[in-house]
Amino acid sequence: MRVRHTATAAAVTVATMAASAVVGIAAQADTKTPTNLGIREARQVIVLGEANRISGRLAARGQGAIAGATVELVKRAPSADDWTAVRDATTNEQGAVSFLVSPRQTMRFGLAFRGDATHFPTRSGVVTTDVVRRLPTAIGIRVNPHAIAPGGSAEIRGRLHLARRTRHPRPLPDQTLTLRQRNADDSWTTVATQQTDENGVVHFTVTPAQTSRYAIFFAPTDRFRASRSRGVTVSVDQPTNLSITTSVHSVDPGRSVTVGGVLTENGQPLADKTVELLGRPAHKRQPLTTLGTGTTASDGTVSFTTGPTVDTIYRLLFRHTDTDARSVSPAALVLVRRPTTLSIRLDGDTVRGTLF
Repeated sequence: MRVRHTATAAAVTVATMAASAVVGIAAQADTKTPTNLGIREARQVIVLGEANRISGRLAARGQGAIAGATVELVKRAPSADDWTAVRDATTNEQGAVSFLVSPRQTMRFGLAFRGDATHFPTRSGVVTTDVVRRLPTAIGIRVNPHAIAPGGSAEIRGRLHLARRTRHPRPLPDQTLTLRQRNADDSWTTVATQQTDENGVVHFTVTPAQTSRYAIFFAPTDRFRASRSRGVTVSVDQPTNLSITTSVHSVDPGRSVTVGGVLTENGQPLADKTVELLGRPAHKRQPLTTLGTGTTASDGTVSFTTGPTVDTIYRLLFRHTDTDARSVSPAALVLVRRPTTLSIRLDGDTVRGTLF
């Protein structure tokens, strides 16, 4: 009985100690604060041999930054399964910490906080630093104007910068860019070369004899990859002329009028082209609106039938194509006669009337 009693007492004692331990752990857990750890990298892409900065900020929920805490930098190659500790650092008063890294290959990085007596452990997300032999580049391009008359000129502007995926698309000054013109067989002929200015910009002036396609090219260097812009087209339009006539200069209300014109190119009729009839009230300052469209005949003529209700100014418009320049006719005014009435009465031997 004593043995049994002793065993029973011991069991009770152990159970009591275990319960106390559980209560102690639970009490300790209740006093800890959840944490979060952010991470960012200064650059997403670096050249082999360059350094990148990985930084983060440790904070406690509802309490803000955690100063004086130890944060560990870990890394993992894309082909590896496990994380490797790199080194650790202590957070400053703002809870911030940073590491300078210079990986020899593309590497993933993360930050870890192991926790302490009052804070739970946490880990950051993952950033990837791409390590390349040369930085990727990109070229923006624009042309003004897009269409010129024979003998006219256009300006082509280009801008060389780091590709946006580097997260640092700064301009690249003092680099050589080449403007090329595409040939009929899809080969390219060099037109001019120029050094980029402090903003990575170049300006080329072109005077093509016919409609031409251009692009800007950048050759690779020890530090930067090659790139080329999209293509832009400079249209060389043949000059056109558009006349306008009206069947009458004034009409009664409700009557129609014919507006016609002739479209020519270098004095020759221009057939199968779309011409627009534009109009606006003569006594109102408002833009011309399109009232109709027509197609020129073999002799370049086009006509429209319209019924103005007020005095109206008309013009004809031909919008430019890849080969023909834009042209607008002179203005033509059609007056609309106002309706009248005439009253008559006999006043003795005199017949009198009133015109309204």
